[in-house]
Amino acid sequence: MCIIIAGDMVSSEFEKGTIKFLFTRPVKRVKILLSKYIVVIYTIILLVLLQLFMSMLLGFVFYMDTAITLDQRVLVGLGGYLFQLIEIIVMGTLAFCFSALTRSSVFSISVPIFLVFTSDVVITLLEHYQYEAGKYLLFANTNLMPYFFGEPLFEGMTLPYSIINVLVHMVFFLFLSALSFTKRDVHV
Repeated sequence: MCIIIAGDMVSSEFEKGTIKFLFTRPVKRVKILLSKYIVVIYTIILLVLLQLFMSMLLGFVFYMDTAITLDQRVLVGLGGYLFQLIEIIVMGTLAFCFSALTRSSVFSISVPIFLVFTSDVVITLLEHYQYEAGKYLLFANTNLMPYFFGEPLFEGMTLPYSIINVLVHMVFFLFLSALSFTKRDVHV
């Protein structure tokens, strides 16, 4: 859902022609793009919190006898939601970047969904064949859970390295989006 919303946020405005109404206002294009990105982040957080609430509700219904005790599995589950939130925000940012770069909602939705399904396979293959170049890829660094509950995929990977890698990629995506969005002509 988050990829669909992020991938459709900007490109659908161009496809439908409603972007002309936004550009007639005395607001800079970067501010328009930033507001759309903030809406994407809020939507992602809202959907993850909704999923967490539904999981807790179903957990209370089916596992009422263990609902009071706060054991390690509950903490690991809550940590899993936090780590998955980071991955979803990165994928949403990637979809948002494609949405701002292209005028096609189909492309900006389908490529990130394809990457979600194939990135784990590619990273697993790179890890299996011990290619050290895999540690520089974005998707090898988005899952921060192994730093707390296991060991990293590649040697030399640390928690600060993964956080910096993800932040550099996201800043690059947002810079490309802003550059493309501010320079793009709107055909009347």
